[in-house]
Amino acid sequence: VHEHFGPSDQLKLDVDTAETCNAYNMLKLTRDLCCLQPLVKYGDYYEQALYNDILASQSPKGGMFTYFMSLKPGHFKTYSTPFDSFWCCVGTGMENHTQYGNSIYFHDAHDLYVNLYIPSELTWPEQHVVVRQETDYPTNGTVNFTVKCPQPVTFAFQFRYPGWAEAGMTVNVNGHPVSLDARPGEFVKLARTWQNGDRVMVKLPLSLRAESLPGVPDEKAFLYGPLVLAGDLGTTNLPSSNLEAASNTQFFKVADPAVPTLAVGEEPLKNWLQPVAGEPLVFHTVNVGRPDDVTLKPFYQIYFNRYTVYWHLTAAGPSPH
Repeated sequence: VHEHFGPSDQLKLDVDTAETCNAYNMLKLTRDLCCLQPLVKYGDYYEQALYNDILASQSPKGGMFTYFMSLKPGHFKTYSTPFDSFWCCVGTGMENHTQYGNSIYFHDAHDLYVNLYIPSELTWPEQHVVVRQETDYPTNGTVNFTVKCPQPVTFAFQFRYPGWAEAGMTVNVNGHPVSLDARPGEFVKLARTWQNGDRVMVKLPLSLRAESLPGVPDEKAFLYGPLVLAGDLGTTNLPSSNLEAASNTQFFKVADPAVPTLAVGEEPLKNWLQPVAGEPLVFHTVNVGRPDDVTLKPFYQIYFNRYTVYWHLTAAGPSPH
């Protein structure tokens, strides 16, 4: 909050949260920790910061960058201008979006750790092998790998099984299922002598879940796989169409409308937050929004609208519809 770390159970939902420079530096730190000791929790953190902060921080209209990523319910993102503002998160922001090929893989002498599921091609000179990764993740959980090598080569894949995932990860080699010891929060090891053209298909279980605001059990964010979902609250009373500002604090005091609450009681999440047909990664609440139901989509897909990430949950009551 305002470039400071406070108590971990007292996150403030305000306009000056989630400084992009901080995410930039935390990713560098996490990358170094992965080099020291590959742990799934580092990959989980890296992935969520990459998709939900870095990917969400650049304007698609003019390429400008956020400073703080507001978590105030009903607020919006603020971007730099091309000529009148150059805050610290503009400098790191320019670098951020050249880094999507970073930290996908790590390796030691014999094991290749797949840390991120991003379309890519890795050249591993010491093993004389090229590994190609193809996927639409996290739109779906299917990831395909192709091994290219002039001679047979022995090494082990170590696939990150995210700690947030449910049971049910599967691995196939050349179309045949492989029985492996797979548990969320651990790497899944697949060792063999690889031939040129061998293919591996990994399927990760993606599902909806809720995470409470630290210290506030009734304030919850909703995620699908690694993606934070934000409620799209439209463009009412926004100060500009492209939300660019000469100062990162220029729009701090813009009035924000009241945000719907969700009257869900003990109802399971899947019963009232449902996918929208034909719109991947988009969900809609069903008869729980007060006063209205809301549409949620990945936070990185909301650029110029008001939004809410954390929602106040209340006991279920009569539907207003």
